[in-house]
Order: sequence, then C-alpha cells, then structure tokens
Amino acid sequence: MKTIVALILLTILTGCHRTIIRSGARGEGRENDERSYNLIYGITDGKVNASECKYGLSQVEVSSGFVGFLIYSFTFGLVDAKDVSYVCAEEPREERSRYER
Repeated sequence: MKTIVALILLTILTGCHRTIIRSGARGEGRENDERSYNLIYGITDGKVNASECKYGLSQVEVSSGFVGFLIYSFTFGLVDAKDVSYVCAEEPREERSRYER
C-alpha cells in the first residue's frame, strides 16, 4: 500500500513539460539537441554550451519527457534530466551589409 501511495505522489509531483523561448532573431541552420542534468533538486543546473552560435540564439526549447520522469523518480528527485534543443541566430543584416561592401 505504501508503495502505491509513493508512486502516486511521484506521478503527481513530477510530470512532462516543455518550454520554448524565441528571441525574434531569424534562425540559421539545423536544430541542435543536447541533454542536461540538474542535480540535487535543481541546486546545480546542467549547462548547455552553444559556443558555435556566433550571433546568439534564435530559439531554445527545454523539455522533460518520460525518460526524464523515470530518472527523476528512481533517484527520488536527486537527478533531473532535461532535453535541450536550440537554433542559432543568423548574422544580423547590418553587419552582413557592412562586410559585403
């Protein structure tokens, strides 16, 4: 009985989510995917390095799916896996026209 209650609480307290942030800049190239891990209930966060994006980011999407839910549940919240995908921004038009002269 206690196991069933614990599983129900884990299901209620965790879940799948998706957040999308758009900067308004035009996107360039393909979508890059990485996995990030937050540790100890979010005290330490997983870093995603988008160093190949010379002009910043056009869009970032962070989601937690079923696999992230399983990892979170089996580690009692100590590890939380997030899927992060991002699209690099295009070169701004002002800079592009300056180099084309």
